[in-house]
Amino acid sequence: MLKIKQNIIEIKEFFQIRGDIMKPLQGEMKESFDKYFGEETDIQKNFQRTMNQRQVSSMQHLYHTKVQNNNVNHFNTANRIAQVKMLYSRKRNGGTKRTRFKNRRIVGAKVVRGSLVRLHEDYNPALSSFLMYKDYSNIYLCSDVHFFKNEIRKREGMTTKELMTNFKNECKKLGPDDVLIYLGDVGHRECTPEQNREIQRFLKSCNCNKILVRGNHDTLDKGYYKRCGFMFVEDNLIYDDLIFSHYPEDINKYSIEGIKYNIHGHLHGNPEYYYVSPKGHYDVWTPRHNFVRLDKIVNLLRKKDR
Repeated sequence: MLKIKQNIIEIKEFFQIRGDIMKPLQGEMKESFDKYFGEETDIQKNFQRTMNQRQVSSMQHLYHTKVQNNNVNHFNTANRIAQVKMLYSRKRNGGTKRTRFKNRRIVGAKVVRGSLVRLHEDYNPALSSFLMYKDYSNIYLCSDVHFFKNEIRKREGMTTKELMTNFKNECKKLGPDDVLIYLGDVGHRECTPEQNREIQRFLKSCNCNKILVRGNHDTLDKGYYKRCGFMFVEDNLIYDDLIFSHYPEDINKYSIEGIKYNIHGHLHGNPEYYYVSPKGHYDVWTPRHNFVRLDKIVNLLRKKDR
């Protein structure tokens, strides 16, 4: 028993001595740990601060880059329009004089769920620049020729060969400053691929400025009509206080915007097909599909309003 007690006393003394030795070491270790973790916190704060600064700098750089790109795009657009102005001014005036750029309102529009949606005025700078130099006497209209329709439906009337001959003769009457706005239905939706290719070859051979306002039978992609020689392919076109469309539009909805007249096709000369008030409307369809000049149409519409 005495031996056991002696061993227990020795063990207690050992741990007491060890504890006395470890106390200052523990204090030093605690100070070291506190110092280390404090430095780590500072490091993390500095790192986060650096990352925030980099993020802000990156956002500022992106913002300035976006502003610069917008300025460059705006400059390029304005420069392109200025070049078109100069080109057409020189072309119309023998390359010597310059004309005043006309302040015409030329915008585009498209039909969304049965209603007309206006596009922004500079949605197509090339089209706006092209038409701004056109007077009413420079613009001709035609619609609903329907190449190959009589052959497909086996109806009497002008054959496609006769239609093409008449159309080409009408195109020859147009000068270099004139433009034909075709108000829809070039061919027929039931045309075969070969017939569509023949229409494409024919229209491409008609050397005149052509713009297409698509109709319900113009179901092919825009690329096809561009390859036909149409400079621009639109759903509707607003020019001054006129709207060019294939279907008759209800102009009462757009009277607040200054639109007075609607020039269209689709009815094939039958006034009974109107589903809107015919006042302020003009159907450009003619039996032999001759081109109609815009100034004559506008004068007729204005006389009816008097």
